[in-house]
Amino acid sequence: MEMRSSRKAGLVLVVFGLLIPLSIWGYYGCFVNWTPVRRSVTSLSGDIEQRFRVNYTSTYSGSLEFTNHVIPGERLECLIGLKGFSPVPDCRDESIVLHFSWKVIQDGRVVDSGTYRGQGELIAGYPVATFAFFRASRGKSFTLLVHFDLDARALDSENPVLCVREDSSRGENAVILEELSPFVGGGIGVIGLTLIGLGPFRKRRLPASNNRPYKKPGD
Repeated sequence: MEMRSSRKAGLVLVVFGLLIPLSIWGYYGCFVNWTPVRRSVTSLSGDIEQRFRVNYTSTYSGSLEFTNHVIPGERLECLIGLKGFSPVPDCRDESIVLHFSWKVIQDGRVVDSGTYRGQGELIAGYPVATFAFFRASRGKSFTLLVHFDLDARALDSENPVLCVREDSSRGENAVILEELSPFVGGGIGVIGLTLIGLGPFRKRRLPASNNRPYKKPGD
């Protein structure tokens, strides 16, 4: 009975260890869209209109990402308007071309707006022009309007990507949780497999010895 209980407990731990990462991946992968907008922009000129819907209540940001590394780094920094980095790029012969204004609209109401004039940053080695920050509730629909004040087609070769993504510490914590869950679940599963494979050590009873005196034939 004790061995059966140990194996049942081990089986429960194995199943629980599998459910931990699967449930976390399933929830965040199927029910939370961290990036409701991700689309390539063929030409950085004129106007862009992008409608989207969020399924997670949080703070969101808009950005233009440049991922190709076709234009030399210093020239690209000048064209986008990256600031606050060392060494400071020499932009005497290259002026910023990425000038645009934006509006985020919900139900006909402007919830965020502004103008980009060179507030770029480097994320994972790629130049990113971050511009919008707004609060959004689950199930709400929005429209992002972008108007380029200058012709920025000199940046088209960098494969610009327009993104709207969740931008809060909760999203960062969720990523960490997703990364750690396989290790936690795996550790619990190993304990369960150990219980199933080994079980409790049983004390084996030795057969009772024959203590009767030896009798010679004829006695």
